Amino acid sequence: MDDHIYHLYHQEEDSWWWGVGRRALIRSLWRRYGSPSHKPTILEIGCGTGAMLTELGHLGAAYGLDVAPLAVRYCRERGIDSVCLGDAQALPYGDERFDLVVAIDVLEHLDDDAGALREILRVCRRGGTFIGTVPAFQFLWSGRDIQLHHRRRYTLGEIKAKITGAGFRVAKASYLNLPFFPVVFLLLHAGQFSATGYNLKMDYALIPAAANRLVSRMVEYEARLVAHVNLPLGTSAVWVARRPGR
Repeated sequence: MDDHIYHLYHQEEDSWWWGVGRRALIRSLWRRYGSPSHKPTILEIGCGTGAMLTELGHLGAAYGLDVAPLAVRYCRERGIDSVCLGDAQALPYGDERFDLVVAIDVLEHLDDDAGALREILRVCRRGGTFIGTVPAFQFLWSGRDIQLHHRRRYTLGEIKAKITGAGFRVAKASYLNLPFFPVVFLLLHAGQFSATGYNLKMDYALIPAAANRLVSRMVEYEARLVAHVNLPLGTSAVWVARRPGR
């Protein structure tokens, strides 16, 4: 992503509904599919400005990696020292290092997503857990994808095939952000998300504080729900996978 987007995330991610929902999602999925009584060693790939990494630090020993120097700088400004500069396609960690690997909206940025998945398998311990999200459905491609430097969007079947092809076993897979699917679809086809007409500040500035709080509660509820059921549609896809082993 461009530096100004990292700056925007640094300013807003703690309270913005999207970040609130993603953090609630990881909490819910770890409680349902992980080992909440166990303090895992965690890697977040694409840690951005550190809001999720701070949350993961409450679960266990959390390490972060991002390809952008500015992201690493913002994490360190938060007091997070366990973060480094690196590429998901060539992770700078030893084999079987982590109990939990988290990759929130990362794979869609990569030229070699399959190679990154093999790297994630390598650093994940046997029996370890991999939780991630990606944007869903290529027909929802918009100016937002262009501004965020996405390479692609995925169907649930496509991302599951890539994950299992890397050697993981999928324990859970669902679409996410179901309430926003018809809104995004209609706005996209009305030309509101065109490459020239879309501004990422719409994600933040055009949502009043009261509306942001309401949407935050909605996505937190959906995060708890998705831990137990699979949604048929959404603007994102989420999964929980495990490396076979003990």
